[in-house]
Amino acid sequence: MDVSGVKPNHRHRRLLRTRRQRPCRRRTAEQRGGTVVLHGRGRDLIEIEKAVSFNKDTCVWTVTGNVPDVRSSAERKAVLTAMQEIGGPASVQAIAASAELKQANVRRMLARLAEKGSVQRCERGKYKLADGENSHAG
Repeated sequence: MDVSGVKPNHRHRRLLRTRRQRPCRRRTAEQRGGTVVLHGRGRDLIEIEKAVSFNKDTCVWTVTGNVPDVRSSAERKAVLTAMQEIGGPASVQAIAASAELKQANVRRMLARLAEKGSVQRCERGKYKLADGENSHAG
């Protein structure tokens, strides 16, 4: 209790803390997997979306490529590259052998890629690259 009989309100102390003292709930680029996306949109600018990375030593931002290419995992790149090398519809076993990955992992990856539209199911157990995906794998 204060001298005047009013209970002090300490809420203002919490609000006056410096930004460094406040807890930060945003994830850093390293926590998000190292990918930061630069979005560009404007009246005189075509809409762009590029992946960029920051070099702490030189304090320079560098464009690392298109967002889907950078964000895709090594396994996904291996599967798409193997499918591009095969050229036509291929079975999970053939893709797994070419990519040197486990068949179960390739089967799950192909199911996800088919949902996204990167890969098409031709017939039972056969997959092929979707139209326009031939240049994406490399």
